[in-house]
Amino acid sequence: MNKIFSLIMLLLLSTSIIAQETPVPTEPATTASPDTTRIKLGTLNVTIVDEGEDAEEDAEEDFDGDDGEDSFSAHWEGIDLGINVLMNANNSTSLGDDDWLSLDYGRSLNWSFNMFQHYFPIAKDNFGIVSGIGLNYKSFGLKNNVTVTANSDSTFAVVTPDSLYSFDKNKLRATYLTVPLMFEINTNPKNGKTFHVTAGVTGGLRIGSVTKQEYKTGDNEVRSRVKNDFNLNDFQVDGSLRIGHGNLTLWVNYALLPLFDKNKGPEVYAMSAGICLVPF
Repeated sequence: MNKIFSLIMLLLLSTSIIAQETPVPTEPATTASPDTTRIKLGTLNVTIVDEGEDAEEDAEEDFDGDDGEDSFSAHWEGIDLGINVLMNANNSTSLGDDDWLSLDYGRSLNWSFNMFQHYFPIAKDNFGIVSGIGLNYKSFGLKNNVTVTANSDSTFAVVTPDSLYSFDKNKLRATYLTVPLMFEINTNPKNGKTFHVTAGVTGGLRIGSVTKQEYKTGDNEVRSRVKNDFNLNDFQVDGSLRIGHGNLTLWVNYALLPLFDKNKGPEVYAMSAGICLVPF
């Protein structure tokens, strides 16, 4: 009897050891689709999903923080800085009898604050019409020792002898409310990559004009500020060209109307050129 009981216990112990050492059967990996893999380990199911290149691109966009911020925008809006030049009717900077208007280019700055723009697409982001509203400040720093003077009939210069005093600052400034109407071409819908050309006209309405002078007489410093229309043309129409790559934009404007009213001042035309300092 003891031998039979010992034999039964030995068989049970052997069965237990074999059961512990026998590995859990696994089913071969199956591929439900090119992007999904399922593996079964006993009662455990494991699913692996590979989203491929699209997921990597999405992850890169999230990491870069782009989120559409480099989307298309026209290239007129921003702060422009340039230099003004005066030319006669023959497109020469030699002004002849009107030489009193010769400029100190270092003080003849052109500031434009192009505050609002709207793009009207013709061929999506590649070609369209640009318009908006801005402010333009044209300063003409005078090289000669003269004072700009005007009456109802004409604008002329009063010469101040150098022996009396010399001007430290002497400029004529005009301010315009501007509205562009231009065509724009872009090679890429993303601003950081596009080569862009914008061409058309910029109209302006003069809303102010002033002369500013600073000089010394003896130990006294004198500052003069005179507001007048100086027979300046109430309107300006400029042929405008803007060209650049990415956020870099160079521009040039050429006046199609004279600076002064007809027969009330020198027949001179303003040209300006510069760079967009701060694109919006």
